[in-house]
Amino acid sequence: MQAEMPASNDSGSGASGGTGGTQGAAGTGGSPLPPEVESEDTYSAPVVSGHWIWTANPLSGRVALIDAESLNVTSTEAGLLPTYLAAIPGSVGDETKAVVLNLGSGDATFLSAVSGEIQGVSVDVHDDANRLSVSPGGRWVVAWSDASLITNPDPTEGLQDITVIDLAASPPVGRRLTVGYRPTRVTMRDDDEAAYVVAEPGVSVIDLPADGRPNVIRDVSVTDDPLEAASTRDVTVTQDGEFALVRRLDSAVVDVVSLTGGGKTSVTLPGAVTDLDLSPDGTQAFAVVRAGMVTTQLPGTGEGGAGGEDTGAGGAPDAAGAGGDDGGGGVAGEGSGGTGGTSGTSSSYVAILPIPGIVERPGDFTLVGIPRLVGSVAVAPAGDVALLYTNAISDDNVTILDYSGTPTTRAVDVQAPVRAVLPAPDGKHAVALLGQAPGSVKPGGFSLIPVESNLPPKIVGAEAPPLAVAVGERQALITVTGPNALTGGKINAVYLARLPELSTEAIPLGSVPLSTALIPEVEVGFVAQSHPEGRITFVDFVTGAPRTLTGFELAAGVRGRD
Repeated sequence: MQAEMPASNDSGSGASGGTGGTQGAAGTGGSPLPPEVESEDTYSAPVVSGHWIWTANPLSGRVALIDAESLNVTSTEAGLLPTYLAAIPGSVGDETKAVVLNLGSGDATFLSAVSGEIQGVSVDVHDDANRLSVSPGGRWVVAWSDASLITNPDPTEGLQDITVIDLAASPPVGRRLTVGYRPTRVTMRDDDEAAYVVAEPGVSVIDLPADGRPNVIRDVSVTDDPLEAASTRDVTVTQDGEFALVRRLDSAVVDVVSLTGGGKTSVTLPGAVTDLDLSPDGTQAFAVVRAGMVTTQLPGTGEGGAGGEDTGAGGAPDAAGAGGDDGGGGVAGEGSGGTGGTSGTSSSYVAILPIPGIVERPGDFTLVGIPRLVGSVAVAPAGDVALLYTNAISDDNVTILDYSGTPTTRAVDVQAPVRAVLPAPDGKHAVALLGQAPGSVKPGGFSLIPVESNLPPKIVGAEAPPLAVAVGERQALITVTGPNALTGGKINAVYLARLPELSTEAIPLGSVPLSTALIPEVEVGFVAQSHPEGRITFVDFVTGAPRTLTGFELAAGVRGRD
């Protein structure tokens, strides 16, 4: 995987931000930078449905259901080696539903419960199924095979079989279909009428009719090069299923592919795109061009000025110039300094692409200049804000982008290297997971960032590196685990953070945390832990008091990091 070449030391003529020199890959001394690191998912963790928690134990072949309100536990037998769980939407009150993949018996068990009384019915699935995708309305479940969860699969193992399960049938019925080679992602359309399987050759479109059987109705190619390595591209499907957005390693081009007509629009940005994400409603895409990867002069007009070393003197703060049809707009600066506008700039950029407008006008996007190195973006589920950062180097800055009107930015210093940033559902706060700060004895920590208010972040150093986080509108849970230098054992804990107060308290755990989640409906959260008999700790949001359940049918086989 090739990183970007170091920027040159030549100055150039600015477009909207004046002239700017460089310092080679944005102050890294000219060294090539590694790619941004995507956060990994945990696929076999317990799942939340209403105020109920479903968890599977592959060793015993049972699935447990926990009432987070009363902490009552019931369990039932599933198939052989029940491992991967998914909640079914639509849980109300004492009713809850889930589905579990049984790896040993080659089937999936649909589980429904009322007041903790569980009933189950199993449906055969294809061999090697290890992932579940559920439609938003809860009618359809797609069982598929993710190659990343299989150790050294043979090249002839295309993993092209999927099983589409119709939960509206009585009993539920599965239908096996064939999709493209080595699927990597499944997107369910928001109206439950189609599914989209991203595979190496392209996107397989599956019709999910209200009446009748599901079928693969077309396969849409996302590349013109049949020899292109699929590992070099990232494909994101919009929730309405209209478009697939394609980002490629070391490429300045984002392709917008129609999944209905098959047409393609190529959008050329000022440099290679290191990350791409969609707004919650799918009407805007955010493409990040990391500092040191800018290769073309920025288009558009603005109130330019004479540049200097590094970043130019720039145009009006937070003001974007007007571009032509193919000009890509001007550049919105940050603060009074603006941003440089030439090849070799030490600024990063975020391009905001309107969907579907970019299809007809590929140059009609907004560029926002960020006068520091950022390469990753996390878009908040609500609030018209995005969080920008980099984990390619040790960098302690998070940039808040407000795109509700004319885009504006604000930088936040979290005092330690950023590893990941997770915004709250309402976009008012965010949690940044941190590495070890220079000169610190703390191996890691986290920061609570006010996003809506211009207030300082809370920095928390932890005795062990952070592992997982669950963020809500009023609370967050952050788990930490690592060696204890004093005892030779391990430190395992969870931090309860309250928002907007930004107060925190550490709660010791008896074993290694595996996953964490919030259940706002009953004002509690939980941490599932590694334990031979199963262990889970509940945290009361009001009092902060923990309560641990150990020694019953819980997810003893859930995979986690020691």
